[in-house]
Amino acid sequence: MSNQLNKAIIALIKTSTNADNTSTLDDILNAETLKNIHKSIFNSNKYYFPGNLRINDEQIRSRNIESENRSYTVFYYKGVVTEDVINNVLNDFKNNCSNSEIEKSLSALYSSLDHLHPFEDGNSRTIREFTRQVADKLGYELDWSKTNITDNSREELYKSRDLEVISISFPNLNKDSLKFAGRDEYAAYESLSFLKNNSISLESVFKNILHPHTNILAAKIDKEENSLGENVILKSSLNKNLDETQKTVYEAMEAERQQNYLIENQYTDSLTSVINEKNEQVKRLETKLSKLVSEATSQVNRLQSNKPSFFSMPSRKNKWNNIINAQKHIINVATRRLEAVHEIRDDMGLHSSKIENMAKKKLHFRDPCLVNKYKDIMEINRIKKIQEAKNNKNLKHQKEISHKAVNSLTNTLSVKK
Repeated sequence: MSNQLNKAIIALIKTSTNADNTSTLDDILNAETLKNIHKSIFNSNKYYFPGNLRINDEQIRSRNIESENRSYTVFYYKGVVTEDVINNVLNDFKNNCSNSEIEKSLSALYSSLDHLHPFEDGNSRTIREFTRQVADKLGYELDWSKTNITDNSREELYKSRDLEVISISFPNLNKDSLKFAGRDEYAAYESLSFLKNNSISLESVFKNILHPHTNILAAKIDKEENSLGENVILKSSLNKNLDETQKTVYEAMEAERQQNYLIENQYTDSLTSVINEKNEQVKRLETKLSKLVSEATSQVNRLQSNKPSFFSMPSRKNKWNNIINAQKHIINVATRRLEAVHEIRDDMGLHSSKIENMAKKKLHFRDPCLVNKYKDIMEINRIKKIQEAKNNKNLKHQKEISHKAVNSLTNTLSVKK
């Protein structure tokens, strides 16, 4: 029993693998940590511009909820996201965090960061990992895998989060205010109306996935004890009913083969779905960056046509220079990112290698259980093929030996005659 308990304790100690175990909450509660997490996750793929904050000042996304055959619009932070903007959100969390309402505090941090949407892409994964590390420093385990068990559980998280995000973007939106509203306000009102009637609170989601470290240890110890008891019963059953067990094993092998077939099909369908999503993301990002370059170029042209005269005040000239330099910087950055998107798009058309690798990584994050099962099946099949090839080679070699022996014996008998 002591060995089992030790394993549980060791596993508990390893619950936080990405955060620095020697660091404190103050050490990680900053924009630089958030950027480093994004860079660490997406470092091998420049499509995500790893570690770089987004430069466009408007973020609007369409969310499709497949289980309800419904789409709605999500409105994120409208403005340029800087490190100061992020740090203001983190400082607000630090000043208002309450251990007695930890789920409320962490869910507010999560939704506030998602509202900022600080990166061009990969925000969800980055913010989930950052929030997990913050929870870990506060003595809690944030088990995001519980929100990723099924498509429905994943969509429940999206709806709960989007409700908070849109509410932050439009804090005073109601039916009366629509009298003087624009197109965005109408779309936001429709989104909120749907989400308020078809989602649970984000705080409730966090109550289900957030647990103190002490409770985790107790649960793991109980699990180990139950496992030991089950093993004793299993061994006793095997000793008493060997024939029945052999039959059960055969049936289990048949069931496993059928299950493997289903997993392979599910993996293929899921990967195809994610590839299609990535295609849409590339198109959307290309359109957004192209529009940004076009708008900034038009702004530069307008500024050039209204260049201060030689006799203008120095302050006016300096202001003009600052504005036009800022627009040129946006053009340069957006153009580089657009070139990267074009490179990915062109590669998609030729070989599909980059987009497929991106989709595989996305699928692994979205459904790691399915991907790991698929990899296990592929590895087993690979080993089987190697073993079959080896057996066939040995069989062929044995036939050759037998054939030579028969020929030798035949020749010997012929000589004797």
